[in-house]
Amino acid sequence: MKHLTLILLWAASLTAAPVLTITPAGAASGTPGATVGWGFSLTPDDTEWITVIASFVLNESNASLGVYSDLIGSQGGPAGGVLPPSPQPAWSQDFDPGLFTGLGSYTIDPLAVAGAINSGTIRVLYERYSDDPTQCGDCYIDSAEWDLAFSVAVDDTSVPEPGSWALIATGAAAIAIRRMRYHAPHAKKDSSWACCGIGSAGRRRGDAAGAV
Repeated sequence: MKHLTLILLWAASLTAAPVLTITPAGAASGTPGATVGWGFSLTPDDTEWITVIASFVLNESNASLGVYSDLIGSQGGPAGGVLPPSPQPAWSQDFDPGLFTGLGSYTIDPLAVAGAINSGTIRVLYERYSDDPTQCGDCYIDSAEWDLAFSVAVDDTSVPEPGSWALIATGAAAIAIRRMRYHAPHAKKDSSWACCGIGSAGRRRGDAAGAV
C-alpha cells in the first residue's frame, strides 16, 4: 500500500502545472507620471480548474517610485473567471491601460527622478479546483501563488522621443530651404555681372558714372 501511494504521488508530480509568464520579462520603463505595465500568458493545468484571485507587489526596493494596480485578479480567467484544464489553450493578454487588460499596471510618480528604479516581486494568488467551480458544489482543493521578479525604471525626459526627432529634422529642412530661396536671386544677379568681366568694384564705378 505504501508503494502504491508513492507511485500515485510520483504520477501526480508528472502532470503539467500551470505556468505564468509576463511581458516584458519583469522589466518596464517610462517617464515620470506615465503608466506602464505587463502582459501575461498563463498555461492551464493538465487536470485542474484554476481561478486567479489577485496580484500585488512585495519586497520593493523603492516603494515611493509609484503605485501598482492589479488587473488579472479582477478577471479571474478567460471563461467565467476560470481557466479550465488542458486542452484549453493558454490565456494570454497584452497590457492595455485603456481596456484594463494585462497582469497589472504601474503608475510612476510625476516627481520621480530620471534613472530611479524600483524592483521587487509581483505575487499572483490563485485557487485550484478539481472541477468547474461555477458548477460544482465542493471541488475546492487549495490556494497557491506565483512569485515573479519585476523592475520599473524612470526614463530621462530630456532625450527627445522619435516623433520629436522627426519634428526637429523637418524644421531644420524648412530653414535650409528658406535660406536657399533667399540667396538664389542674389547669386543670379552676381553671375550676370560676372559674365561681362565686371566685378563688384566695377559695378560701383559704373553706378557712380551713371549718377554724374
